[in-house]
Amino acid sequence: MKAAVYRQFGAAEDVLTLESLPDPTPGEGEVLVRVRTSGVNPSDVKSRQGLFKRSKVFDLIVPQSDGSGVVEAIGSGVGRWQPGDRVFIFNAQWQRALGTAAELCVIPEDLLAPLPEDVSFEAGATLGIPLMTACEAVFAGNPDSKIVSDSLRGKTVLVSGGAGAVGCYAIQMAKWGGAQVLSTVSTDEKAAIARNAGADVTINYKQEDVAARVLELTSGEGVDRAIEVNLGQNLTICSRVVKPHGVILVYGSDDAQTLLPVHHLLMKAVLMQFILVYILTPDERMRVLNAIAAFLSDGAFRPHIARTFTLEEIVEAHKLQESGKAIGNIVLKVS
Repeated sequence: MKAAVYRQFGAAEDVLTLESLPDPTPGEGEVLVRVRTSGVNPSDVKSRQGLFKRSKVFDLIVPQSDGSGVVEAIGSGVGRWQPGDRVFIFNAQWQRALGTAAELCVIPEDLLAPLPEDVSFEAGATLGIPLMTACEAVFAGNPDSKIVSDSLRGKTVLVSGGAGAVGCYAIQMAKWGGAQVLSTVSTDEKAAIARNAGADVTINYKQEDVAARVLELTSGEGVDRAIEVNLGQNLTICSRVVKPHGVILVYGSDDAQTLLPVHHLLMKAVLMQFILVYILTPDERMRVLNAIAAFLSDGAFRPHIARTFTLEEIVEAHKLQESGKAIGNIVLKVS
């Protein structure tokens, strides 16, 4: 099979190569997928750069955790999947050597989910880290274990960076849940993307006092949920605008040592929850996947793809992701 690989950490142009590897075969409980598309996420770039301290080090790595394709073969003991099934893949390269940037991927059967016929393979490569993170951020801690349309009716959600890969999907998920959605953006172009995703109001954080504007829009009450891509930069805003007993849901930060305004948060009994979809418990993962299935079935999903590359262009794809200039998800067409 053709695959992108790296054997050491470093810059994309220095370490990523395209090679021919032996075709893998599925073992017990595993599924062989012919990969059609592979998602390029920020975590894939950071892994290749060696910025994560991994518990396992591999001699050869096929990068990227998300993807979509068709089941090619199944190993012994697999009862859920059959050859020909359309699927999307997640967590493929989480603590594993062989990810989705290859024509074939062997994956444990519980790291696959059905890809509906009306969702393209290209869009399917964005359903892992981006959509699963958005879903968990929007609904985590919801007392109803079943996430359904309108389950957030009457709630107000603030989404930071609503034009981003996760932020755009968080807006879509929150609107599907029935919430009023406010979103921060930095440009008119990004405001249009956030509004197209369903945001009721966008706030340009470079031109407006975000906290003051949110409190104005909510008649001083604040928001029930603040979904945050950069806690280090925006904690002060979140702590000001979240309601008493509200939730701050964090899936990223540019500062590993952010100081919390403890007294302010304490006096409002705020819950702060951190989202990492790689380590969801089996029950949490099933709840998220069931929610995504309903979300897709309801036709509420609108893909947010910045650019599509070929597998041969993986270096350019990684460099674009690393640049931070992509507005949306980056996808590789593999086969």
